[in-house]
Amino acid sequence: MFVGGKMTAKIFNIARSSLHDGNGIRTVVYMKGCTLHCQWCHNPESISPETEILFDKKRCIKCGRCVDICPNKNIIFLDNMIYKSDNCSFCMKCVGDCPNKALSSCGEDMTPKEVFAEIIKDKHYYKESNGGVTFSGGECLLFPTFLLELLKMCRNSGINTAVETALNVKWDSIEAVRNYIDTFIIDIKHYDSELHKQYTGSGNKLIISNFNNISRIHPSIIIRIPLIPNVNDTDDNLINTAKLINTFGNGIKIVELLKYNNLAASKYTALGIKPPVFADHEQSDGFMEQKCNLIKEYVRDTINVIY
Repeated sequence: MFVGGKMTAKIFNIARSSLHDGNGIRTVVYMKGCTLHCQWCHNPESISPETEILFDKKRCIKCGRCVDICPNKNIIFLDNMIYKSDNCSFCMKCVGDCPNKALSSCGEDMTPKEVFAEIIKDKHYYKESNGGVTFSGGECLLFPTFLLELLKMCRNSGINTAVETALNVKWDSIEAVRNYIDTFIIDIKHYDSELHKQYTGSGNKLIISNFNNISRIHPSIIIRIPLIPNVNDTDDNLINTAKLINTFGNGIKIVELLKYNNLAASKYTALGIKPPVFADHEQSDGFMEQKCNLIKEYVRDTINVIY
């Protein structure tokens, strides 16, 4: 995307001091826009490629200033102060006029240089911890030209790079950036393509094809499987997934199982969406260990299975 003649992407968060998105201390750059609509998504604000308005009801003092300034008078209802985005023109007047910041914008157009200026601030921490920068989303591989510029800047500055992706993109987008990525962190949602489509909005044929390609030419790949209760945490699905992983190339080094949680509920509420609930608690350590042991039975000994 170009704004004012400059290449940009919509960034909705730059998180510092992350310890869970690759080695060491990392800065995570979250890009807006995704090809999947996972029902359990932990970043629902990342799915749309457009700037959105988030409404924090707890911060709302019911002053009514947003109602007065809104050009579409029907998007705010005074009875219980629910922000409605149906007819929003995203002029952002309400955001700028909200005295308690109950309304906020999500998604800022930034150039590669602007993003890198934020990344480089923490270079000392990367060096001391063997960390670096992780590009995430949404789906960061939707923006290969933008991402390539950033990756080259990081490579030239000696900053380790990782990409979190679902691989549901054209192979050309992966090919364009793979040589500048130190580690791929890739999700597998479900083995069954029809169930994959039911829960994410897309089948997994393209994803598996890309997995086959990248795992044979890239040396450092981490697979993550978010375990969603009664969706993909069954023994049958995990056995089939493990067998599939074993057909991939030697680039697969780690399979990491992720516990389910409801920590993103407030994000859905801020978007005016009912939070999805698949369970009311996360899985026990015993449950996770059992699933890890199950996968270990079907994958190569060179693949480390953890949670």
